[in-house]
Amino acid sequence: MFEICLETTRTVILAILVVYFWFVGRRPKGEPKHEGRWFVLGGSSLLGFGSVLDLTGDFAKWSGHEHLLRVSNSYQEIHLVEVTLTAGLVLLLIGCRKWLPSVVDLRHKEKILEQTEKLVAELNATQVALEFRATHDALTDLWNRPGVIDILEKELSRLKREGTSLGIILADIDHFKRINDAHGHFAGDAALKEIAVRIKDSVRPYDSVGRYGGEEFLVVMPGCTQEEAMQAAERLRLAFHDRPLETSEGRFNTTISLGVVSADGRADLDLETLIRAADKALYRAKHAGRNRVEL
Repeated sequence: MFEICLETTRTVILAILVVYFWFVGRRPKGEPKHEGRWFVLGGSSLLGFGSVLDLTGDFAKWSGHEHLLRVSNSYQEIHLVEVTLTAGLVLLLIGCRKWLPSVVDLRHKEKILEQTEKLVAELNATQVALEFRATHDALTDLWNRPGVIDILEKELSRLKREGTSLGIILADIDHFKRINDAHGHFAGDAALKEIAVRIKDSVRPYDSVGRYGGEEFLVVMPGCTQEEAMQAAERLRLAFHDRPLETSEGRFNTTISLGVVSADGRADLDLETLIRAADKALYRAKHAGRNRVEL
């Protein structure tokens, strides 16, 4: 009885291995054909058939079924089980020898491709981050001076080409130095971050805001007439008037002065002329008492 159980267990284990190799031998979608697969599948099938024959003999011995015993004895006389298992094992070994190296090579190539794709994605992300840092202010995340000037140049070229309008606002925070002197540069940095958020939230989504220098900010507003530019500047002024800055370093009262310039396709203006005009308008706002808009 013990011998029958042992043989049955051996046969079941062999059957499990056969099923495993049969599924391994199947070709996944996208993987090229290989003759070694046919040897693996053939060998697995023969091993499976031999296992069934062997299991049938074990069952016949255990049950004492006369017909099964006769069939089992006839198989043993011609050594069918041994021949089938041996042939299956030989085919399986040949298939593994032919096919497994190519599978390992394919898996290696897939792994290299996956790693390459990952590196390319990381490289692209790094490039985007570097481009952002090259064109944006590190403190406020607004466009830096070269970045916003480049945008202004492009909008000025489009204005001349399409005959549209363009509005420019040059803004300066009134008495900002007092925050640095009284509370320190950390407080000044926190105030600049909040100022940048307020300016960004006060303009249209397609307007461009850049830190022009220190506490000066340049706003480029495409398709904006003189009246619309003045209205936008007034909204910016009111965003700070009687609205203290709430920061992690404290609460600060401040106002903003703004110089406005507008241009249309009929005006033959260059970049320097526009910025000079905005700077002069800002100068007038400062000398007229600050916290105001000048054209």
